[in-house]
Amino acid sequence: MAFNFDDFLKNYNIPYFIDPHVHMRDEDWAKKAKMIDVYNAGTEVGIGLFFDMPNLPDPVINRKRVEERLQLAEDQEIAEFYRLYVGLTTDENQIKEAVSLTTDDELGSKIVGLKLFAGESTGDLAVIDEKEQLKIYQTLARENYRGVLAVHCEKQDFIDSSKFNFEEPETWADARPWQAEYESVKDQIKFAKESGFKGTLHILHVSYAGTIDLIRDGIDDGLDITFELTPHHLLYSTEKMQDELSWEDAMRLKCNPSIKDEKNRKDLWNFLINIKNDALYDRVCIGTDYAPHGEDKLPLREEDKPMHPYPSGVADYSLYGKLIETAVKDGLEESVFADLMYHNIKGIYGL
Repeated sequence: MAFNFDDFLKNYNIPYFIDPHVHMRDEDWAKKAKMIDVYNAGTEVGIGLFFDMPNLPDPVINRKRVEERLQLAEDQEIAEFYRLYVGLTTDENQIKEAVSLTTDDELGSKIVGLKLFAGESTGDLAVIDEKEQLKIYQTLARENYRGVLAVHCEKQDFIDSSKFNFEEPETWADARPWQAEYESVKDQIKFAKESGFKGTLHILHVSYAGTIDLIRDGIDDGLDITFELTPHHLLYSTEKMQDELSWEDAMRLKCNPSIKDEKNRKDLWNFLINIKNDALYDRVCIGTDYAPHGEDKLPLREEDKPMHPYPSGVADYSLYGKLIETAVKDGLEESVFADLMYHNIKGIYGL
């Protein structure tokens, strides 16, 4: 029997789940998905508020683009359920404008935070150079920004796409190994301390269990750090991709950061199962990083060979129910997910 989301919401007296990490596409990428497509998929599993991280060909980095994005949500009749992030670049004036938008009388209530890509992923917003990353933190500190800075952490020095074998989807973990995330998170914590950053450093889609130890250390040093776990990194590993899934289903799990090995998955899983008694409990949330690519995700094959690279991104809301059911079977109180998928998110983002 499928997980009953309506009963869950009623039992724990929450109006809906919040997904703090979705990529709604649309505009130039409408063929991948429209806003309403993502909304409809999410409402099937009880999501009633979506935080959009637009990583589009035309990035959302200024007032004009924020207004256009909000108008698109209005046009598709999902504005009530829609919030968004403003992307950051290396341009100091752009950073200042982004900060000002978060407190704008007209737009501020619709903006949940700022987004930094500290490494290449989908879109063109990556800030790879560490000196430029530090400059962003310094500018945010000077502007007295106290909101959420959500960071995609993968250090470019450790990324090598040539190590990916199309016929073995799990090898994406070789192309984007655990060191990429770990070293990038280490950098972000260092930059936040050095700059006197006053906001909340929110580490997105933690895929490597060792990253959590870095976060603990950063908090002990006085930083306000929160982080996100995803269903796909908690439920799957490279071994599971290889042994339990078809080629197509394994390829659908190609994502940034990559799915890691089974030992790491178990370490992440054990953290989740024991989270109720962890000092980090209020600082953790579940986000899906829902990232649709439409037909581009699985390209045509010729003589059983792929014809072009596969974009990264998992788009499977069925993992929501699977995550809850599997964790409860392993002894986690079901009520924890009311916190991880609603209450904690409200706390982290100051809703």
